[in-house]
Amino acid sequence: MNIYNYSTFEISNLEQINSLKKTFKNEKINVIHSFKSLIWQGPFYVKEINKKIDFTKINYIVETNNNLGLIISLIDMGIKKISISNSLDKNVEDKILSIAKKKDVEIYFTKKFKKKKLNFTYKGTQ
Repeated sequence: MNIYNYSTFEISNLEQINSLKKTFKNEKINVIHSFKSLIWQGPFYVKEINKKIDFTKINYIVETNNNLGLIISLIDMGIKKISISNSLDKNVEDKILSIAKKKDVEIYFTKKFKKKKLNFTYKGTQ
């Protein structure tokens, strides 16, 4: 099945991923780490989440919009699935795709995903 056809959810932390895993136990899903969260959490946070995910049922994709610095940083950190904006200059896009191919990174286009937003409530300790 094409990755764009899986149910896709926008997330910002590991707790949300764990909740989705419980809800969709027998279904392959996409989780997109939102660009809004990535900007303030940074690539190292994403790298740590990436280490903790079981990839058999979850496609963990990091949304970068058109931020070239983040795209290159995430590729260098070993993030294997990155979503970019369709508005990148064609020459820049070609260079990113070339670098990604050398590093065995899959590049997707954010606009093609049909994201579903979920309402999560934090249930941390007080």
